[in-house]
Amino acid sequence: MSLRTRFQEQLAQLVIGEDAVVRMDGRRMIVVSADFLTTILSAGEQVVGPAIGGIHYLAGERAGRLYGERARAEAPDATPEDIVVNIVASLEARGLGRLEVADLDVAAGTGMLRLQRSPYADTLSGRDRPACHSLMGLWAGLLGVVSGKDIAAEEVHCRAMGDPVCEIVAAPRRD
Repeated sequence: MSLRTRFQEQLAQLVIGEDAVVRMDGRRMIVVSADFLTTILSAGEQVVGPAIGGIHYLAGERAGRLYGERARAEAPDATPEDIVVNIVASLEARGLGRLEVADLDVAAGTGMLRLQRSPYADTLSGRDRPACHSLMGLWAGLLGVVSGKDIAAEEVHCRAMGDPVCEIVAAPRRD
């Protein structure tokens, strides 16, 4: 299915109520620009310092778990790999840019998520550290649900630091 078709299917699911609340699949949605999100990260770094990335990571991890749990409940016969592929396709259609799942091994709890145009990296170029904290957490949370393991993710390449793509690698946490 083409990206345009996936996006049109996503748009068809949006419902705007008389109260001006936007919903998709019964969940409240908001539509914001990428710079809104990156401004929150930048402002947080000014107030808290680089540790704000941990808050973004945890928020992403919770969202990734929620997406994975919801997908598993809605399609209990789906394979873990299909759950990952479908969620990644949905995120891509929602504007995260081209995403590629590489080296996915659900049984081992490992995998790489490659982002061609991360909205964080696009807006926060020239950094000396990765910018995609919430996406790292999201990848860890999603792989944690489908693998049943406690997963950690690390961005090993980031366009915000001058790399050609962002790459997030996930693996089970070490004790």
